[in-house]
Amino acid sequence: KNYLSFRIGAGALVTDVSTKTTAGAEVSSEVATVAPVLTGVNFYPFQISEDDNFLPYISVYAGPYIGVYSKSEIGIASVTEERIVETVIGAKLGAGLDFLVGSLFKLGVNAGYHFVGDYSQPIGSETNYSGPEYSLSFGFVF
Repeated sequence: KNYLSFRIGAGALVTDVSTKTTAGAEVSSEVATVAPVLTGVNFYPFQISEDDNFLPYISVYAGPYIGVYSKSEIGIASVTEERIVETVIGAKLGAGLDFLVGSLFKLGVNAGYHFVGDYSQPIGSETNYSGPEYSLSFGFVF
């Protein structure tokens, strides 16, 4: 349908990397990433004809939000490592505007909000990564 587009995508909501060195020759590093893998649709309610170049839309996406946390500490006499991988279900609601460039490409801007379930253990410093998102997009029209 001209008024619907199906999408699948992956990204990173947050990537946090920190390293600390102490005077006692201890080194620690932490890495945290939350990566959504979402599928959904964009609905173009105001598209009247195929000649429209500006296409406002609303979007609904859902899927897993994969959280990965890794911590390593190296001391003079010991090495400790911790790794957490957890997946929660979430959704993203949003709105945006696509601009058609010729008949094969489109550029877009959008804003949305991620509704993410709570992780049972902190991924980095948080257990919940719900929040706003603003992005630019580039796509192919089939």
